[in-house]
Amino acid sequence: MRFNVQSEKTVRFALQLRLPWWVNEKISVKVNGNTESVNVINGFFALNREWSNDEILIEFPTKVYVVPMPDSKNKYAFMEGPICISRTYRKRSDFERRC
Repeated sequence: MRFNVQSEKTVRFALQLRLPWWVNEKISVKVNGNTESVNVINGFFALNREWSNDEILIEFPTKVYVVPMPDSKNKYAFMEGPICISRTYRKRSDFERRC
């Protein structure tokens, strides 16, 4: 995710951002190409600095994982970040052969 902060004058403020619900690993935050250290508190982190014409780059790690669906033992969802792909298998052994 990329943000640009543009201002005619340099101004100091804290830019607060919320992490998506699916992020469960450390994120990478860069301002103008320089790595920033961030502390996540209650799902939020802040970048407190002087801003002028700056670029913020945030990279969220994602992994594909399988989640059994609560309403049926024959339904599974493949999740990658906020993206969900699901399919029904007749038998668990069909699912296990494909993975």
